[in-house]
Amino acid sequence: MRSYEWKLALSLSLLFMILMRLVWMDLRSYPPYYPPQNRLVSSQNLRADPCLRSFELRQKQALVRSEEVWPRPSWGESVVYRALVHGSCRLQNFDEQVFIRYNQGFLISLVFAAALLTRFLCRSWIMALMIAVSLLSRGRLISMNGTISPDLAMGALLLFWAAGLGHFLRSGAAILLLIVQGFALVLASLEPSFLVLFALPAGLILLGQKRPLYLFRGETEMRIVSKPGHLLRPAAGGLRRQLEDSTFARRLLKVALVSAGFGFLLWEGLYGLRGIFEIPHPPHWSRVHYQHWFQLFSQPLDRDLLLAMGLTLLTAVVGAGNFPGLSALCLLAFMGCLGTFGMSALLDRLYLPGVGVRQSLGPDTLLIWEGVFLTLGILCFFAFIFQVFQIFWRWKQRSRQEEVY
Repeated sequence: MRSYEWKLALSLSLLFMILMRLVWMDLRSYPPYYPPQNRLVSSQNLRADPCLRSFELRQKQALVRSEEVWPRPSWGESVVYRALVHGSCRLQNFDEQVFIRYNQGFLISLVFAAALLTRFLCRSWIMALMIAVSLLSRGRLISMNGTISPDLAMGALLLFWAAGLGHFLRSGAAILLLIVQGFALVLASLEPSFLVLFALPAGLILLGQKRPLYLFRGETEMRIVSKPGHLLRPAAGGLRRQLEDSTFARRLLKVALVSAGFGFLLWEGLYGLRGIFEIPHPPHWSRVHYQHWFQLFSQPLDRDLLLAMGLTLLTAVVGAGNFPGLSALCLLAFMGCLGTFGMSALLDRLYLPGVGVRQSLGPDTLLIWEGVFLTLGILCFFAFIFQVFQIFWRWKQRSRQEEVY
């Protein structure tokens, strides 16, 4: 068989596997689970609405004293989530199966965003289909369809944010910065700890301008020869070559800073940080509280996620070879995850009297980042495989040349 016939057969096989997993996901049953943040949706709106009354009554878990008032900012106060709940109520689609359908749609969007990210970084639809199959085989992601919360929606938005950054690293298009900051704004409206994402594009541009050999180390040149890139055309050399022009770099930095400032001001107008400074006596946390919080944060870690995060960190340190932009994106993903970790811990520390599975939002942090790290981890594995083959091929050619001479 010829090469294109092998590629066609492999693509059809992967598409068939994706179809089978989608059918299995649709036939599977999901027991609904209501996180306690859902009480804000009903407690801060019209209780006379029968939909909201039924929404509150469906949360069968006991209401403990610390949850009578939920002071910690979360997705329960988000305009986006409330609009989704009220829209379902008005359209008479207020049923648990409808929310499960929403989550299934968000999971498909998450897989689609992962495929786009793969296509932007390695220019291979076959690899994109492989990663789609891998994510649809992840049992924990599929089981999250039964959770009545926007966790899967935030995971999909985070992967679209990463895909936008990956495209920006390959094209250098300024419009991608606005799209990336738009995704960050929606994420911050659902969870305030994602405010740190506003600063990452500007940090990327500054680091790429001041330390290009550190940020883009180990990368080979792109074989595409073109003028400066735009949304539908990669640039020659990617963002690395574009940042060598100081005028263009200053313009990109200005776009990143202005969009970040505008997004933060818009978020401040909708939600605001004033409540943080109005806490008269923040609850006291001892060393045991911090240890318990970290245990809850690391609870989602399993073998696959640990391996993916390890490969991502190694690529951020060593480089990605023939995958331009991958090492920089791995570095940004780790910085974003650490920033989200710190911001979530700060909010839990300021608002919550103690640490509990039903109170702290720390365990959700890694669950939201799981799709990003699994995608990057698989890409890093392929990058290392390609580097090993390149080293072997160069050694073989060198040995042949020595035999000739």
